[in-house]
Amino acid sequence: MKRLVSKSALENGIVAELLLFFWSEAELQTCKRQKTKTRNETAKAKSRAEKRAKERREL
Repeated sequence: MKRLVSKSALENGIVAELLLFFWSEAELQTCKRQKTKTRNETAKAKSRAEKRAKERREL
């Protein structure tokens, strides 16, 4: 059976697919970390606001 693409082209395609996969996984992890960071910052801000409101009520 005759090869339609050269071995090196096939290997380059596999490498490109792997790079794309790992790049997209890295992007996904970055997005997840950013989402968690934003959620944590929101929770901290809410906690500070509640603390200030509580202090105002006590005055």
